[in-house]
Parts: sequence; structure tokens; C-alpha cells
Amino acid sequence: MTETSSMSITGAAADVLPHIRELLAAVPIRLGHQPTPGSVVTIGIASVDADEPMLVASTSAELIGGEQGEAVGRSVVAHLVAMGCEWVALAGYPDASVPGVEVVRRLCFAAGIRDAGVRQVGAGQVVQKPQGVQFPTTALADTRIARRAAMDGRAPVRCRADLGCIPAVGHVDRRAAAEGRLRWSASRVAEFGHLPVDMPVWGEWQRRSLRRWRRALADPEAVTRSSLGRIEAGLDDHAVVEAAALTLIAPEAPEDDDVLARLTTAALDMPMGHPEGSDVIAVRPWLALLLTPGIAPPDPEPAHRAVRLLHRVVSHGRLSRQAGALTILALLAWCRGEGVLASVWAERARVMDPDQPLAAQLDWLLAAGAVPGWVRIAPA
Repeated sequence: MTETSSMSITGAAADVLPHIRELLAAVPIRLGHQPTPGSVVTIGIASVDADEPMLVASTSAELIGGEQGEAVGRSVVAHLVAMGCEWVALAGYPDASVPGVEVVRRLCFAAGIRDAGVRQVGAGQVVQKPQGVQFPTTALADTRIARRAAMDGRAPVRCRADLGCIPAVGHVDRRAAAEGRLRWSASRVAEFGHLPVDMPVWGEWQRRSLRRWRRALADPEAVTRSSLGRIEAGLDDHAVVEAAALTLIAPEAPEDDDVLARLTTAALDMPMGHPEGSDVIAVRPWLALLLTPGIAPPDPEPAHRAVRLLHRVVSHGRLSRQAGALTILALLAWCRGEGVLASVWAERARVMDPDQPLAAQLDWLLAAGAVPGWVRIAPA
């Protein structure tokens, strides 16, 4: 392949152009929502003939063009390299100039990633910079990836705020779930006393909550409304959330409740943020293990059942008290490579429960752009 400069498309880079409509059409589908005005999107491409991106990462023109632009650019490039991207295309939304885009282009060129150019995507036209080649944005709908997403029901939503919204069921169904929730919450107080701060991290109430969670995973659609409320109450407890996540995600997740209790207690004892005087956050060992390049992904079937169950829990529950369920949904979305959706759910979980420790760790990993190890290239 002919090496390209950071300012023009020449030689083999022109071979990317026949696929550029597919690559640009993939952006809102991969993000899950239409890019907002002022977005700068990095499209990582595995090879010159690839018509689907390896990586789609969105940031703002203000951020990439500001004081943090260099650090953001280095993070993007690190992910492009880790995921084996040979090419990078950049897109600005809408068709205003994007001065900070040159930061990413320069860093990509220094890392040996080839430049497939910059597109400015406006309301009516996609314009190639600096050559001026253009085509109508309506052409992005007439692409293989857009047609397939429409058939699969994966059409992007209007904006990020609309992403991951789970509609509530009717009042009668929610009232039936609330009765189960209130009864199970009352049994928690009866076991541990009236002050939540006095409750142990792991006790019989948590064990029984986790057993109910495991039973429900066998057939999420068959779980009664009352049991959904009991699961909701269980996921109010940080230890139950941690243990439920471990059973789904952790490699060789322990079946023994006592082993699981020790792992859960150790994780909850870790600080939520940066230790004093340190730039490094303490990541749970089981979560850190998932970052190892080349690690095998978890079995997807239990995760699929958990997503169906959690959607039912959220739709039947209190509208502003779903931090536990949203935290696990965020974790599962991150594991599937849906980083934007994971970020939305983790942010909502932290609004509902600012002290949710696993949501805090996920929020930090997502802000850092960390990806699971199974999508990274293992070192030779």
C-alpha cells in the first residue's frame, strides 16, 4: 500500500472511497443515535476493502479542539491500534469546520494508521475535504448496513437522550410488582434492623435475593409481576448487584455462595474513585480481568436472558429507582461493544444512586474508552 500524508488522499487510500457510504451509514447505527451537532466521529477501518468499521468513536469538536484535545486524540489512537485498524476516516457533524480533527489525523499518521480523509456531514450533503467530492446524505439510507439495521429493528434514535429508554408497563402491572417489592424490602428491614447503614454486606437476605435472581434467569418471561418487584428490591442492595454481575460476567463465576460473598465483599470495600494523590482508579479484579487482551468473552446466552429480565424489572418498577438494574444493563452493553448505550445506562444509574459503586467504576472505564479484552488484539 502507498503511504498517505496527513493532508490528502492518494494512492491506495482512494480504494477506501467506494466503501465510504457504508462506513458513514454505520455511524448512527453503531452509536445508537444520530450524531449531535458539533460531533467529531472517528471511524476505524480494518483494511482498505472493509465496508464496516472496526471502531466508531464520537467526541465533540469543542473537546477535541481544546486543551484536552491531545489527550483525547491519544486515547482514540490507542484504541485504533489495539483493535487492529489500518485506516481511519474522520467525520464532522454538521458541515461546520472542525479544526481539532487535525489533532487526531496527526497522531494517527505518527502511529502508522493510514488516512482515509475527512468528511463533513451536513443536512443535505456529505463533503470530502479538501478535495470537495460530495454526495447527498439521503444516499446513506440506501446502503447495505442501513437496510440491514432497519430489518433488524436497530434504527438509531433521534438523539442520545432517547437511547436506552425502557417504557413502563401499565399501572395495574406496576402496582402488582410494587406489592412484591414492598414485602421483600420489609423482610430486609426485619432481618437487619431499621437502619440500612447497619446492615451487613452479605447476609441471608442477600443470599435469597441472589437465588431468586438465578431462578428468574432460567425463564425471564415466566417471572411473575410480584417476583419482578422482589428482584427490584434485591437490586437496591449493592452487594446483590455485584454478585448478580459476577454470576453473568466473571470468568469461572463461582457457584458457591460463600466464595461469591467473599468476592463481593472485597469488591465493595474498594474505593469508588481515585485514591488520594493517584491518577489511577482501583478497578475490581474481576472487572480488570475482562480488560486482558485476548481473553475469551463470556457465554452470551445468560447475558441475553439477563437483559430480557432486567428490561421487565425496569418496566415494572419505580421510574427513578432502577440503579441496580441499569448498572447491570450497562455492564452487559459494554461487554457487547455498545459503549454509548453502556454510558447512558451507567450515567442514569449514578443519577438514581450516586453511591452505586459498580456504576461508578463502569462510568470511569467508559470515560477512559476502555474496551473488553476480547475485542482487542492480544500481544504477540
